[in-house]
Amino acid sequence: MDNLTDIIKKEIKNKYGSVRQFSEATGISRGTLNTALYRGFGSSSFDFVIKVCKLLGIKQIFDDEINQAGSFYDTVKQLELLDTQGLARVEEVISEEIKRCENKKPEGTIRGFSGMGRTDENDEHLKELIREVLEEQISLNKKV
Repeated sequence: MDNLTDIIKKEIKNKYGSVRQFSEATGISRGTLNTALYRGFGSSSFDFVIKVCKLLGIKQIFDDEINQAGSFYDTVKQLELLDTQGLARVEEVISEEIKRCENKKPEGTIRGFSGMGRTDENDEHLKELIREVLEEQISLNKKV
């Protein structure tokens, strides 16, 4: 079963209790829902998947709040070019940025950047390092 189907199943159960109740509340045929849940939403039409996700409040990369000016999609495309090490570095930076945005105190260093200390004063330096890592990874992937 694909991840999207698992997420949709979980949200239907959490918000509606059952497929039958979700079907009745939304007007989507129970048979159509059961088929999609059995086969996986990966085999459903794009429009149907988008409709179900919106009804359940599941955010997608195509939502305007997430995909401001298309930049999120472009970023995802760049991430696809990274190897395991590059992805690990990006995940560490994202984790630190989430902490900063939540006004939590960062935990000191980012291992992916040779233990460089993390403070608000070096945000621009950190952004430049991220750009360099991404460019290096893209360059290496083009050579392969």
